[in-house]
Amino acid sequence: MITIVQNDPVAPAGRLADVLDRRGIPARIVAAGREAMPDIGEVSALVLLGGTMGAYETDEYPFLVAEGRLVVDAVDAGVPVLGICLGSQIIASALGGAAYPAPRPEAVFAPVELTPHGRVDPAVGTLHGRSLLRVHADTFDAPPHATILATGGGYLQAFRVGSALAIQPHPEVTPAIFATWRSASFDDLVARAGADRAQLDAALRVADDDVAETADRFFGGFLAGLPADPRPVSGGARPRRSSPPARRPGLRRSG
Repeated sequence: MITIVQNDPVAPAGRLADVLDRRGIPARIVAAGREAMPDIGEVSALVLLGGTMGAYETDEYPFLVAEGRLVVDAVDAGVPVLGICLGSQIIASALGGAAYPAPRPEAVFAPVELTPHGRVDPAVGTLHGRSLLRVHADTFDAPPHATILATGGGYLQAFRVGSALAIQPHPEVTPAIFATWRSASFDDLVARAGADRAQLDAALRVADDDVAETADRFFGGFLAGLPADPRPVSGGARPRRSSPPARRPGLRRSG
């Protein structure tokens, strides 16, 4: 079964959950900070979602340490891993790279720039020319031996290393999810990025159908590379959660 680690209540699976549901693929959501990370033997594929914390804030959020160990175990076992925004930074840190505050936040709705490797990647290659939300205050250095798949805005945006795929943008975010990202600290992030919150809101609403198609292609490309299990099940497969994730204070950074 696919295991989805939700690091923050404001960063749910969104369009990923929709894609899994349409394909009848079972998944479970682990609420980081409330539930223990699963044993790697229970995981056929692993997805790490975003969050308002930094991957390096392990003293304040100790579950990040266990999450990083799970990434190492997954890659050692050849289990497919997908990390989105904060998830990508956790992968980078766990596998020998680094995550740290960016010199300047990024808040844009724009395509990434694919490398030659990215253009032929089964998942990232689907993002060619497709606008995505890129909102983050942190960035990462890719691990040694990683293959860089995309860049943009002066930052690395996607890489692969072993069985792990890391992307900084947010294909999972819907206009409704983005509408919940409201706090003084998040507004400050957007302002420091030189962006306009109202324009981002409008861009996401106007492009909703296009982004839904982009997400379907991207997540479909990731899922196509998974082993036979997870397998389709009857009656849909909306990811199930055993308990809600721990509440966080006001939104400080997106990731």
